[in-house]
Amino acid sequence: MATIEVQRQVLPILDSPNQGARFYNPELPSSEPFVPGHRTCAGCGPSIQYRMTSKAAGDNTILVGPTGCMYVANSSYLCTPYNVPWAHTQIGSAGSFTAGVAAAYEAMIRKGKWKGAFPNIICEAGDGSASDIGLASISGALYRNHDCLIICYDNEQYANTGIQASSRTPYGGMTTFSPPGPLVPEAKKLLKLTISLGGDNRRTVFAGIKGYYQPEQLVGKLFICIANLAPRKMKFGLSEGMMLAAGGEGDVHMLIPDEGAKPGQRVH
Repeated sequence: MATIEVQRQVLPILDSPNQGARFYNPELPSSEPFVPGHRTCAGCGPSIQYRMTSKAAGDNTILVGPTGCMYVANSSYLCTPYNVPWAHTQIGSAGSFTAGVAAAYEAMIRKGKWKGAFPNIICEAGDGSASDIGLASISGALYRNHDCLIICYDNEQYANTGIQASSRTPYGGMTTFSPPGPLVPEAKKLLKLTISLGGDNRRTVFAGIKGYYQPEQLVGKLFICIANLAPRKMKFGLSEGMMLAAGGEGDVHMLIPDEGAKPGQRVH
């Protein structure tokens, strides 16, 4: 595996000889195949990846964008932010379309119809197109060993159509398709919940809220959980925590942290 040396720098670079220059890295190409004018948010990871990848590839590049959040953000109002050829393809055909472009250039070069350099053919796809719906066509492109690059920007879900689970969604991740936990048929008051305490830390908790919440109401929500209790063995399974709620009989409300809280943060 190749080793890439990463150089860290502290901003602002007051002592840099390139202070005021457009590009701090003197070896960074000055061309801009991916220009402003798209609709992604400031700091959007995929848009930064698009720009850096296309700059490194240079002007002799053909980009492919399957259906996904970056297709929607980059092709509104019949405009695109690309200074190089770009093509949209369906979400399931990222590999076949990209391989087809490579095969076409390979054929033209073989027949003497293309005298220029072989272009950088790059497909940038979300995890739905790269590793879920579009996996079969990408597998075929890899099998045929076409000269193209397929990059997966991993959202860990289908970001364009409502945050559904994909094959890249981590175990226990919360999406609109994630099962919230089944009802416990034998228990009159309990719901079986699978909760995230941040990262890969998952717990199973039996909560006595069956009469007040439906399982689908809890998907993607943040609640306060006491996680330092000894696991309690119940006849339905092992409960590894306790959910906090306010109220009394007939009037129960789960305690919800303020906006901005994240799974796994401690309550002080």
